[in-house]
Amino acid sequence: PQGGVRSYYLDEIAKTKASLYKLMNEPCLVFPMIADIHYKASKDCPDLIDITMENMVALSKDIRFDFIACLGDIVEGDRTQAETESLVDHLYDQFMRIDAPYYPAIGNHDENWEHGAFSHQQLHRIYMRNTFDVMFDQTSMCGTNFYKDFYGLGVRCIFLNSINGGTFGFSEATCGWFEEALDTSFDVYVFSHVSPIRAHQHDYWYHYNDDRIAEAIKAAPNFKMFFNGHSHFDCEFTAPFNTDKTAGRKYNPFLAYSLTCNKFVNNTPGKNWPAHAVQPFRELGTVTEDAFDIVVIRPKSGKVNTIRFGAGMDREFDLTTGQSMGESAAANFP
Repeated sequence: PQGGVRSYYLDEIAKTKASLYKLMNEPCLVFPMIADIHYKASKDCPDLIDITMENMVALSKDIRFDFIACLGDIVEGDRTQAETESLVDHLYDQFMRIDAPYYPAIGNHDENWEHGAFSHQQLHRIYMRNTFDVMFDQTSMCGTNFYKDFYGLGVRCIFLNSINGGTFGFSEATCGWFEEALDTSFDVYVFSHVSPIRAHQHDYWYHYNDDRIAEAIKAAPNFKMFFNGHSHFDCEFTAPFNTDKTAGRKYNPFLAYSLTCNKFVNNTPGKNWPAHAVQPFRELGTVTEDAFDIVVIRPKSGKVNTIRFGAGMDREFDLTTGQSMGESAAANFP
């Protein structure tokens, strides 16, 4: 092992760097994206995030990250407020080892609703402490929504809080703020724990104000792509886009990508999973123990690449066509 990295990850680190170097031949955004850590919740590998962070730090020594994107549920939320804050403190000490701001989307478990739900003010204080140089919402959501503009690239990244007081969905304040945040000449990328599209979710639930968020995205001329976690699977939702909700399970109004969980777990597909959803197989003591992406947004080429570290596959999305050459490209919506 070198620098705390386990020996079986060394080749994966080298391969990931090589893939990134090939893509970074034009102005671009580069950032790790991780979802559903559920710290301490895996009986088989409760401290996986510590392993993950050693791998991210090793990558960051040669790759300059613009930020770290976390798509929610970094904790399990099944402890007291004080215990949860202690876990978050440890995680944030780890993330601070990377010289990049930390951009989180609040997840349902992060609210800690099982044992004393955090207020919006507490959520901002606990989870946004390393979120720098962004435009926070000034609404009743108390800065749990925000966006970051990258002026040189003409890119706006919007992070949404999809949970409100233990309720799944987007508050009225979040919706109003989001509609204003979409009013920009920059290319827009949206990050959230939960998708506003039922057909994109593992449980096929409707969440409060899903329709309003989806309609705002569909009406935004510069919207490019949606990223979410929550469902614990990898899944692409690509063109041709269907805006007719009578299509039911196949309703897919915009380009979106669901990222599998970092938590070490192997599940069988649920009955409500999209047909082409995949949860990569994980094995302890191998590179598949870990799972996160390095995302490369390339505005000039009109492409988004996700380079998988650990279990899963690399993907490339064409923002002009809304298509993908990734794992599920053969199973697009008809």
